[in-house]
Amino acid sequence: SIELVACGSSSSTMPTFGDWELTMLNECYDNIDYVSLHRYYGNPHNDTPDFLASTMDLDDFIKTVAGINVNPHCDDPDKIVINPHFIKALESAKGSYENKNGSVAVSWARKDGKINVDIDVSGGLDIVLGDNLNSDECVVMFKKK
Repeated sequence: SIELVACGSSSSTMPTFGDWELTMLNECYDNIDYVSLHRYYGNPHNDTPDFLASTMDLDDFIKTVAGINVNPHCDDPDKIVINPHFIKALESAKGSYENKNGSVAVSWARKDGKINVDIDVSGGLDIVLGDNLNSDECVVMFKKK
């Protein structure tokens, strides 16, 4: 079988960021399987450590949209803060994380003036819910296996 991938913006600093995703999803949502989350990096200053660290902005983007912030204080790889940002141009988002001690999946979707958030956790991960989930418009379903 063939799976189709549509391209989202390659940078949150692009002037079309958000608008392009909305246009693209409106046009082809029913015909695609994935939206690519990608970035382009260069090393114009021949600074290898800086170049290798440049991927951190993509990591920050994933943390922002899906709200999965792994090991936020760099002291416990099993501690995860769930705090999605409900970007107005998006109707829904989802993401997941897995390590040797467990997994967490987060999805959110807008429906009837509310934002329904599903959090599924398995194993021994320490999950902390962030402030963005304390809104009156959020309905949070937390499932632990």
